[in-house]
Amino acid sequence: MLAALAAVWQLQLSWRYPAGPNPAAALGEIVGQTLERHLPPGTLVASATAGSLPYFAPSLSFLDTLGLNDRHIARQPPAPLPRALPDTDNWATLPGHARGDGHYVLSRGPDVIMLGGANGNVGPWFLGDYQLLLARSFRAAYAPWRLLADVPSAAKPWLADELDPSSGRLPIVLYARRGSPAWAVLARQATPLPPPWASAP
Repeated sequence: MLAALAAVWQLQLSWRYPAGPNPAAALGEIVGQTLERHLPPGTLVASATAGSLPYFAPSLSFLDTLGLNDRHIARQPPAPLPRALPDTDNWATLPGHARGDGHYVLSRGPDVIMLGGANGNVGPWFLGDYQLLLARSFRAAYAPWRLLADVPSAAKPWLADELDPSSGRLPIVLYARRGSPAWAVLARQATPLPPPWASAP
């Protein structure tokens, strides 16, 4: 029964992404290489994509916000999704994606926090993302930036929906901690984004 369910899940992924490789791994390669080039060595990056990003950014440190490589988050019980996160077509509904602890992530003081998938997002995908956006200390200490990454020609067809239309490059969304070395780099090389709480009622 479990094998049949896994086969159906794999078929669904193949149907959604027929022309390209696994999106988290392939995007993670591009994003990881970009972070490696732009961020200072030793930068602590909190991200849900804790496989491909660290592999392609060996000089950086990573905090896995889903808990695969973090004992504290791995021991948190899976939690129901907040109402703000839709439960259909959402990565947070897949096994292994339901854990998080935004307050713990903040206690580690990461220089950079990436919400959502491999290239980041302004809004939440996962439980920990949602907890971060609700935390006053996160809103006070972090702000979002948009960094554009070069994309190999061979990857552009299957990444067409992700690319910036004017430049043909891949947008990476990073929340940087004010006053960190990463903030100083992004202030020179990236574009500030309006935080989602600025437009909240």
